[in-house]
Amino acid sequence: MLNYLNELFQIIQPEGSLCYYKTQLEHFLANIAESYQAQLFFMQFAKPSVVVLQKYMRLLLVLVLVFKWSTVLAQISREKIREQLPGKRWALALYIVENPLGKDTILRVHDCANEFLEVLPNGTFLSANVRKPGTWQVVNDSTVVFRKASGAKLMAAKVSYLTADSLVLIDFAKNKDAFIQTYNKCRANDTTFVDSRPEFRLLETWSVVAGGQYFRASFAELGIARGELAQWNQLLYSYGIHAEIAPWNNLYGLLVHGWIEDKRFLFGGAAGAYNDTHHTYVTFRPSLGFTAKQLLPKGYSLHLAYGYNFIIGERRNDYINLHNVTLRLRIPFSKQERKVRRFENQEYE
Repeated sequence: MLNYLNELFQIIQPEGSLCYYKTQLEHFLANIAESYQAQLFFMQFAKPSVVVLQKYMRLLLVLVLVFKWSTVLAQISREKIREQLPGKRWALALYIVENPLGKDTILRVHDCANEFLEVLPNGTFLSANVRKPGTWQVVNDSTVVFRKASGAKLMAAKVSYLTADSLVLIDFAKNKDAFIQTYNKCRANDTTFVDSRPEFRLLETWSVVAGGQYFRASFAELGIARGELAQWNQLLYSYGIHAEIAPWNNLYGLLVHGWIEDKRFLFGGAAGAYNDTHHTYVTFRPSLGFTAKQLLPKGYSLHLAYGYNFIIGERRNDYINLHNVTLRLRIPFSKQERKVRRFENQEYE
């Protein structure tokens, strides 16, 4: 039995390849089979304590063998992922949410151009969910970690099924829900399109913003803004840059701004600096107010907003309004509609 132990420990050396393990295990099992009759003959005359020892030694051998074979299978899984996962573009087919109440198929899709996962052999990947190439790495046997270009983790998914043409990933969320994603391999010139989500339109605009500010002192405002008007919730997301000037008070400002507006209300803010040719004043101004974009053509907005200027530093200028009331008109000069497939209550991306 000690000879079997020595032989088994030779088998489980970590540097062996898969073929090596297979050959050595076959040889080991053959030796046991050949000596089985001899062991039966021996056990007829052996003392009970020796027989018990033999049984415990066999149990130990089985446990060691099972442990090592599970490690070998894990190595097979890792090797299979590294061989068959990269070098292909995988098209998302099904998106399933599994929780204690059951499974729910959220999405059925096939769109190699817009809903895909492309894993590259150099350790990077492309996806419809990231703008820049990220990185991927196999960890914990069959788990693959996908990270964004910034290093932030996008997904840690278990590869539950993998062939040359099919892939199934399971992403376990913190709330114990499992997100099951099934993929099919994209063929050359694959133009098949299937998407169970409703289609919406997104209006992208470039606009001139012009208006005036009033309180203790008055300013004229002129700038440019980029906006996206979402059809599914009628929210307008806008950002840009504008100048606030009051030459009658020898005061000039340049600020970046951003705001969100729905059918009636808006909130946002601006940050920048004013200069009176002697000093510079850095400010930050949150604001909220009303919008009348529902009364105007699509893409236009009319704002009436209140803001408060927080001036950074000790210097002050009496002509920079702390309280600020703005009347602003947004006039688009470029419009472009884009179709978007999404769920109506899906968070904006």
